[in-house]
Amino acid sequence: MDVDGYFAVILWNEYKKNNNKNALETLLAYNIEDTINLEVLLEIAYNKNIQKYNFLNLPEIEKNQRPKHNYNIDLRLIKKLRQRFSFSYSPFITINEKGDLFINGIPSKR
Repeated sequence: MDVDGYFAVILWNEYKKNNNKNALETLLAYNIEDTINLEVLLEIAYNKNIQKYNFLNLPEIEKNQRPKHNYNIDLRLIKKLRQRFSFSYSPFITINEKGDLFINGIPSKR
């Protein structure tokens, strides 16, 4: 299932309008995953630049272990809202039916 910033607004509206706690929890899970992924992107970008400009003699950043969180993603709710608000776009973060997270099509561990 696809979740991105636009869909985050849909989740927030679902929570505010219907007091749907699952929508809030799914939104929090998305926000945490999004924030965690910023660190991953920083590590990748920094290390690529260190390799590119190796004359600086700076150490690469070691890959950190991905933190865990306790928020759950409600895949049924995402599917229901997706059907209600059908639109086409190409999301950056996707979650499949088994709950596996993909970032730009690449599997990511939670």
